[in-house]
This record gives sequence, C-alpha cells and structure tokens, in this order.
Amino acid sequence: MADADTKQLVRSFFDEVLTQRRIDRLDDLLDRGFRSYAPSGASVDRDQYQAAVAATLAAFPDLAVTVEEQVAERDLVATRWTAEGTHSGALFGIESTRRRVRVSAMHMHRVRDSRFIEHWEVMDVHGLLAQLTGSDG
Repeated sequence: MADADTKQLVRSFFDEVLTQRRIDRLDDLLDRGFRSYAPSGASVDRDQYQAAVAATLAAFPDLAVTVEEQVAERDLVATRWTAEGTHSGALFGIESTRRRVRVSAMHMHRVRDSRFIEHWEVMDVHGLLAQLTGSDG
C-alpha cells in the first residue's frame, strides 16, 4: 500500500470506529493475529482490544476524535490525536462523573494486506484520570 493509503486506512479507525461508533468495522480492520501494546510492554489480543474499544465507547458515548498529524513509512503509520467526550459510564473502575474530558495520545499501527497487525498506544492517562477525579495528581 502507498503511504497515503495506509494513512487513510488508519484514519478510518479514528473516524469510523471511534467517532462514528461503528465498532463492527474492527472486524475488517484487525488481522486475526492482531496485538496491541501498552508502554509497559503488556499486550492484548484482538478480542481483548475489541472489548477495550467497546468499553471506551460505552464510557464516552459522545466521543469525538480529531487526528492532528500522521506520518507513514512502509508498513507503519504514526498518528497524534486528541479525543473529547463526556464521562457517562464506568471506566478504570470510576463510575460516571458526567465530566467533559479531553485527552491526547499517539498511536503507531503496523499494516499488512489492508489490516492492522500491530498497534502501540501512548496516552496521557495521568491527565485523563485527573480530569475524571477532579484532582491534579
């Protein structure tokens, strides 16, 4: 795939899955052997990742994601993005606060045959938790 095509494929995840809430699109986007990695090195498989996306969408039913920048090279796409939404359901064991939050993150997707085979995420979880709990740390 050309760099522009891989960037558009990744953008479809943010636009269609997260913002439009079309979680069914994950079936088309995620390879059967898909793995998602956290900064700690921990990883989850396709089913666990789909469950995490569903939980996020349940916690933020008005989630809107904006892709700020993307860079693609060969089979990798790096995306810097921001998301805003109202905390309306449980997340990280925190019941709905009805607070409006904004979080930023970076993702790296590895693409093969128009599907994601790997994903790395670095998110400002500290900032998100501070917004949810009303504390600064």
